[in-house]
Amino acid sequence: MDLVRDVVEMSGKSEIVTIVDNFMPKYPNTHKYSIFPKIVEGNSKDLYKEQKVCIICRVKVADLGVIDKKKYSCQFCYNAVCQGCSPLKCYHPHTLKEERVCMQCYFNAIEIKVRNELKTEVEASFGEDENKNLRVSLESEVKELETEISTLEIHLDKAKSEEEKLRKEKMGIFEERSIKTAEIESEHTKETERLNEQIAKFDKEINNGKEYLAKQEKEIDSYKQKLEEQKMQMQRLVKAIEAEKEKDKLNDTAVETTFSRSTEKQELIDELNKLKAQIVELQAEQANLQKILTSKLNK
Repeated sequence: MDLVRDVVEMSGKSEIVTIVDNFMPKYPNTHKYSIFPKIVEGNSKDLYKEQKVCIICRVKVADLGVIDKKKYSCQFCYNAVCQGCSPLKCYHPHTLKEERVCMQCYFNAIEIKVRNELKTEVEASFGEDENKNLRVSLESEVKELETEISTLEIHLDKAKSEEEKLRKEKMGIFEERSIKTAEIESEHTKETERLNEQIAKFDKEINNGKEYLAKQEKEIDSYKQKLEEQKMQMQRLVKAIEAEKEKDKLNDTAVETTFSRSTEKQELIDELNKLKAQIVELQAEQANLQKILTSKLNK
């Protein structure tokens, strides 16, 4: 209705401005009990139950209204509305009570009321003959106004369509983000499981290495024991050789005996060298085992 008044003011007709001011009191208290919205025929009374957004501001509404705004029903057009878009009540011709009305039905009723009263006031003030040209002019302006309103409604529909498109794009982006997040979490879980499997495998290898090392250490201890025994045997052989040398000094004339003893001495020396080689081999094997165990533990 402010748009009606603006158009009339632009026409330069001060008399009409006065008439419009007389029939456009301040919203909302004055019109509350003098406006009678029309019942929208053809709409089901349960229409609002199927709707999930306010028919005017397009905000989400729900029956409980815990997260979204609470859903209400306009009792004149039966569309779903939020509380902010239906703050008033008007007399209902069927229930004979004051019922909730949406601002769209309310403004439509104001427009009809102002048009009818404006027409009546103009006809009463100037008479049928005197205001014929003025009435024609007003009707033309009203038509232009209706055309402008229709254009505005088209723009409003386009804006609502664009809003719905943006909302769908937003939901698409949100869904895509959720899918990517789930994929990343799944990949992270798989990578964690793979690392855990590798750690378990390494732990198993380390335990096996420890067992192998313990076994090798046991074998090394056995080799050391054998080595000690061989050393003792070598010491006995050395003592025997020394004893034989002493005997050789006392009995230089027995050639055959000396040759036999020299042969036995050489065998003892060879056995001693063999024992030394075994000791070196055991020490090398022990160092190699220590190196393998250290490499596995570092992994």
